[in-house]
Amino acid sequence: MQQGTVNSLITTSKGITLLVVIVVCLNIISTRMFVRCDATEDDIYTLTDGSRKIAENLAGPVEAKLFFSRSLKELPPIIKTYATRVEEVLREYAGMSGGQLTVEVVDPQPDSEEEERALAFGMKGVALPTQDRMYFGIVFLHGEKEIMIPYLDPRREEFLEYDVSEALVQLFQEQKPKLGLLSSLPMMGNPMAQEQPWVITQYLQRNYELQNIPSDTDNITGVDVLLVVHPKNLADKTQYAIDQYLLKGGKLIVAVDPMSRFDLGQASQMQMMGGQPPKTSSDLPKLFTAWNLDYNSSQMVGDANFTTNVGTNQGYRVAYPFYMSMDERSFSEQAVVTAQMRQMLYAEGGAFTAKPDSPYTFEPLIETSEESGFVGTQMAAYMGPDAMAKEFKPGGQKRTLAALVRGKFKTAFQG
Repeated sequence: MQQGTVNSLITTSKGITLLVVIVVCLNIISTRMFVRCDATEDDIYTLTDGSRKIAENLAGPVEAKLFFSRSLKELPPIIKTYATRVEEVLREYAGMSGGQLTVEVVDPQPDSEEEERALAFGMKGVALPTQDRMYFGIVFLHGEKEIMIPYLDPRREEFLEYDVSEALVQLFQEQKPKLGLLSSLPMMGNPMAQEQPWVITQYLQRNYELQNIPSDTDNITGVDVLLVVHPKNLADKTQYAIDQYLLKGGKLIVAVDPMSRFDLGQASQMQMMGGQPPKTSSDLPKLFTAWNLDYNSSQMVGDANFTTNVGTNQGYRVAYPFYMSMDERSFSEQAVVTAQMRQMLYAEGGAFTAKPDSPYTFEPLIETSEESGFVGTQMAAYMGPDAMAKEFKPGGQKRTLAALVRGKFKTAFQG
């Protein structure tokens, strides 16, 4: 009987995309966890512990050049306010760096030497209604290497600290970690059909050497982390490949989905063409059984305390319990990866539990309230949100949506 160790395993559903990003980008790249600051809290200008550690441990001198067209007369007030915020954050990083990080604010006025510098770095500028061109971005320099945030969008203010910390990590990264992506979804896009990679895939490609793993593979090697998303109908040989990757000490993230809206849309098209509709749920039955996890791929979870108002075909809105707008009550304060999370939309996903007397450590990361319950996923194929909401019955207990599972794992394939 083979055994192995695992550093991290996350099993969840489509509503946990944000968490997957956080786990991959923060736990794997730097091993120094940082999470975005909460712009609604009193500590708006206080860096998180992980970001402070990044600033304190810079491996060499860094120049941060903030290009901001502050002299333009018709700047939107929101831009002026955000620019002040950006400068304050950069100077806080500088203060934590022990002199390694310096900050320069550059005003690239039209036809100036400063504008030429901005253009030389590749900044395009944004056209304002006044026909002026506004520059608002950051260039980080270390030796001959540069990392640029070309435009500081105020709509991403809550991710500012994350973006800055990510750029500093990339600046000293000699080689991108290798991330294997195995999915039944077309997340990599299709160049032949001029289909771009999904947004989350593009984001991952910024930080990792992304390797597409075929869903019929029988061997997984050469990747630092394996991300398995919506694994439908995987053959035993592919589940065995995942099993062996884990036993050899690989890092594994799994995201399963009891009811994929993407597949549901595909099913409608197939039925119109007279074809066989695709399966809309995903599971890893042999592996989950071996890992002592209970997960029902035919049920999706909702919560009366975290409903989201959605539109109906009749033109009114209804509190829909299966779109859960989760807040800080849902996230584990003990786990580094979720301790500073504040909100997340978990849409029509599943839940799971550890079997009694499981030999593995099961640490819930995200949970519902006790006002949660299940409905069969087949209802979502033909019922609207108002009818689905009427079918919902709270079950009086919390459900686990994402968890960290650790231990010495035994193979799911005997003999």
